Amino acid sequence: MNSFGDTPYRLRYYKPPILEGLLGDFYCLAPGVHLSEDAISGCLKMIDGWPTGPERWEPTPPLEGTHGCEQQAAAILLQPFGGQVLPPLRYSHWTLHEGLAVAHTHVIVDISQRLNSKTMGRAKELLAVWPE
Repeated sequence: MNSFGDTPYRLRYYKPPILEGLLGDFYCLAPGVHLSEDAISGCLKMIDGWPTGPERWEPTPPLEGTHGCEQQAAAILLQPFGGQVLPPLRYSHWTLHEGLAVAHTHVIVDISQRLNSKTMGRAKELLAVWPE
């Protein structure tokens, strides 16, 4: 989702340009896109000072408890680099298929049970070298 009622998300308490409509759990950063720890920390501190709740967004989302601090920071901090929403064929919550860039779930076993053996093998290789 990148809109409520076909209106891209904006931030109520931040008026400079942002990546409108950017609300998500995953961001694919291009080479050369770097954010400093200080910039991220400062942005999150600013956001922390806003009233909490879904009214942070314009339009207000129809979800209780929505605040998405890290997503608001991404919309602010990544704006200078530009961006685009992944097309539906590249992003999915449950359906795995060829060409998928991001599969999103809150229960990893839901996805792992649907992976083909080649993809599962690659996932195991990546996890085996993940820094602790």
